[in-house]
Amino acid sequence: MPPQNIEAEQAVLGSMLLDDTAVHLAMDMLTPESFYRTSHREIFNAMVSLFERSEAIDFVTVSAELRRMKVYEKIGAADYIKWLIDGVATTANIEFYASIVRDRALVRELINVSQRIVSESFEEEENAQELLDRAEQQVFDIRRKSTTDGFKALSGMIED
Repeated sequence: MPPQNIEAEQAVLGSMLLDDTAVHLAMDMLTPESFYRTSHREIFNAMVSLFERSEAIDFVTVSAELRRMKVYEKIGAADYIKWLIDGVATTANIEFYASIVRDRALVRELINVSQRIVSESFEEEENAQELLDRAEQQVFDIRRKSTTDGFKALSGMIED
């Protein structure tokens, strides 16, 4: 089973549903791809959409956004979102939980890159130096992700 911590993912999402500060911390640290479980990625995607539109993030708005995204029924959202909220004892540890989620995502990405490097290494026409350069760049890209912020609003990435 790939590296993941479902409980930390649940704690992050539940905290975000309860606390605006948790929303900002999680958005700074994570992306939808940080989440292992598909339903968690969908819920986080809904939260990102709401965040981009400066709308509230809570049970009602996230449920509505998941319906708009046409994934509400697929992920059993109503009961699950309530369960996420009920499962949060405190939102004070959001940064710790988000760090766990980000760490597991980085390890999964490192595994994927490593598997690609191994696969490319078996190709007979592959030049060793080019392979090393590509491998180094891919690992460097993962390192860079580990030190940069998570979600970036599209408007913040467009240069004038």
